[in-house]
Amino acid sequence: MHGAREIIQEASILPVEDRTLIIDSLLRTMNQPDNEIDREWVSIAQRRLDDLRSGKVQGIPGEEVFSRFRQRFQPSKFRVRPSQPTDIKRINH
Repeated sequence: MHGAREIIQEASILPVEDRTLIIDSLLRTMNQPDNEIDREWVSIAQRRLDDLRSGKVQGIPGEEVFSRFRQRFQPSKFRVRPSQPTDIKRINH
């Protein structure tokens, strides 16, 4: 039987589709699917789709969403304090 390091090394040279399948399979062993939760997500998705189709809510074009995201999280608005490299402080302009 191979150890974890050998398995990772062998898997790293596989095509991305195969690596994705392996990752998905391993994650499923750690977090077993729950049919009740899956049904709830389907219900929520269906309700949201119905709301869009009926005109009850209006969608936002993806390009606009990403533009807003980029504006809100511009790299220049954040700086890392040298004394604490993992602490990010927002700079308000």
